[in-house]
Amino acid sequence: MKIKFLLLILILVVVLSSCSPSGTDLTGFLKPPQTSKEMQVLQEAIKRILKDNTSMLFPLSGNYRNTLIIKDIDNDELDEALVFYSSNDDKKLAHILILKMVRDKWVIFTDIEGEGSNIDIIDFIDYNLDGRQELLCGWGSLSSENKGLSIYSLFESSPKELLILPYSSIFITEITKDQPLGILALINSTNNITPFTAKLILTKDNIPQVVSECSLNYMPKSFLSLAYGSLNKANAFYIDEKLDETYIQTEILQWDGKQLLNLSANIDISSFDENLKRASNILCQDIDNNGSIEIPKSAVFVEKQAIISVENIKAIEWVNFNGSSFKHNSYCISNLNERYYITVPPNWLGSVYAKKDSLSNRINFYFKKDTVENNELLFSVFAYNKIEWDEKKNINGFSLIKQQSDRIFAVKYENTNSNKAKEFIPSIDELKKIFVQTTIKHT
Repeated sequence: MKIKFLLLILILVVVLSSCSPSGTDLTGFLKPPQTSKEMQVLQEAIKRILKDNTSMLFPLSGNYRNTLIIKDIDNDELDEALVFYSSNDDKKLAHILILKMVRDKWVIFTDIEGEGSNIDIIDFIDYNLDGRQELLCGWGSLSSENKGLSIYSLFESSPKELLILPYSSIFITEITKDQPLGILALINSTNNITPFTAKLILTKDNIPQVVSECSLNYMPKSFLSLAYGSLNKANAFYIDEKLDETYIQTEILQWDGKQLLNLSANIDISSFDENLKRASNILCQDIDNNGSIEIPKSAVFVEKQAIISVENIKAIEWVNFNGSSFKHNSYCISNLNERYYITVPPNWLGSVYAKKDSLSNRINFYFKKDTVENNELLFSVFAYNKIEWDEKKNINGFSLIKQQSDRIFAVKYENTNSNKAKEFIPSIDELKKIFVQTTIKHT
């Protein structure tokens, strides 16, 4: 039986408490109708149908976090309206009301009653590539730490539930450019003592279902993020887990097309702890956009002042995993607030350190000498708005690195009489090559 790798959904199931923000009116929507009159007609229809015995709900996570979503689900070039609400009766169950426009009037297509009192996540997936999107919903409850995933087909006279699965957190990720989004699931044990079980969901026999599973090694407080990339001739999920208030742990699950395998179960666990456990808020990601995932480690080549978390300046070593061992990739200095990093040349190690200036939004780079007092300032990297840059650009020593939207990044070179120090000063062209503007994912 051939498995169609059309959909891969990653759900991380953990014990998490949740809450359900609610509203009494339609305070948000994904895609508004073309005119305010059309919106008014829709709002009046919703109020007429729901009356006054309901409260509006906001999905707690994911890309769709409004009380109302307007979207063409069935690819018929006509929008449907999805309204999230809870009843104010004794049950207080969450509902998804779906409306269709028929003869210029909004009418009820269906009203799905949930398994809990709130909605954790809403998303849309085309698991069988027929051009129509199925509804993915995570139901939650204030009285329970458990949540339930449901996937509904909405293309018959009534919704058809294709999949039911318990969970606590869900991540949806792109598998390849040629394949749609997909899902992986980590299920908590009933005794909260044994590790979680990871269950991989793929489309098989034209239905999303579990095709492989494995155990995790840890009992984290929560799951933070998921990264998916190539690993040798297979692919792998990199799951960042919050162990406690200090440490993050990464687990690596390999998927070779047949079996889901936790690699740390077959490799020296001490090596995994050394490389995958960190007191840092930086998450795994494809930092160089080559399809492989890099694992962050706190770097030691920078003085402590440069990596204080409140400064949002991070010194990071990136490593790769090849299936059996870890290999150094690169070092970088990252400014999380301004969303850029500077790749550290190898010859800087042990000789150059970076420190954020406490009075301005800049990073100073110093040539390291015998004492801190004798360290020599080489250059500084600034972030300006246009007005600030117009005041600085003609000052001697300033050079433009990059302009992005309304942020301008510049360097100011300092005069130095030390030939040794001059060896570590990059030219403006060299600096442009190692300056990368991107968002480094972090908690």
